[in-house]
Amino acid sequence: PAVLVEVQNQADDKFLTSSIQYCTLTYERHNKLPILVIFGIASATAPLPSKSVDSDFPFARQIPSIGWVKLCLLLTSSALRMKQQEKTLHPL
Repeated sequence: PAVLVEVQNQADDKFLTSSIQYCTLTYERHNKLPILVIFGIASATAPLPSKSVDSDFPFARQIPSIGWVKLCLLLTSSALRMKQQEKTLHPL
């Protein structure tokens, strides 16, 4: 599938709406649901992280989606802090 990578200073609902439009356009062009990876640089406003759930991927939250994307991952500094508090990671 196509992979869309969005880097956003502040991830909010307006940003998510435009990302959904990009995913829809990608689906129309390739006939496959894309994977969306969002890097929230500064922060994610309260509504966006509250819509996310735990993910199988470390340091990422997943935004549930039906019909517009195969997988939507949200990576933010707050998600990193939460994961670091949960367990000590191996120092690669």
